[in-house]
Amino acid sequence: MKGTVFGGVVYWPQHPDADMHGQLRCVIRCATRLHVRVALERHSIPYDDRVWILGIWRESQSAAEKLAIEHDFGVLFTCPLRTAYLSSDNYQAVGRNFGRQVP
Repeated sequence: MKGTVFGGVVYWPQHPDADMHGQLRCVIRCATRLHVRVALERHSIPYDDRVWILGIWRESQSAAEKLAIEHDFGVLFTCPLRTAYLSSDNYQAVGRNFGRQVP
């Protein structure tokens, strides 16, 4: 597989799987942290570079996450926090237009 699997918790209250605080788990297979930032900003998800320093985002070591996105380079996947890491079936690809503001 090419790329690295990065994962973290995001604040995205508009997403239907977000918890009562607007948070959910996101993962993406990509080449660099910059690609993570671009993917999050593409979906209007708030991003700050401190997420790496604080450990909110990092390289994922979860077998379930790696299996869920093994063939999807550059695609953002989400999972409710309560089911994160349990099964690869819990992770769903984000549609291209989800989260975008339509003019």
